[in-house]
Amino acid sequence: MQVGNSKKSVPGEGEVLVQVHATALNPVDYKTATGGNPSWSYPHILGLDVAGVVEEVGANVTDI
Repeated sequence: MQVGNSKKSVPGEGEVLVQVHATALNPVDYKTATGGNPSWSYPHILGLDVAGVVEEVGANVTDI
């Protein structure tokens, strides 16, 4: 596992970009991080449980 920074994302069609104010790692994150997951593309960012503010909205987003 490696800790680092990533480039700022740009929301695609049907996506939103969230400015993250807090995140969490759950037990499943720890378990899958140690063994990986064959369906992931790398680099893979753990901690998808987030709280924040919608910063940008991609095309065709009708409900947030």
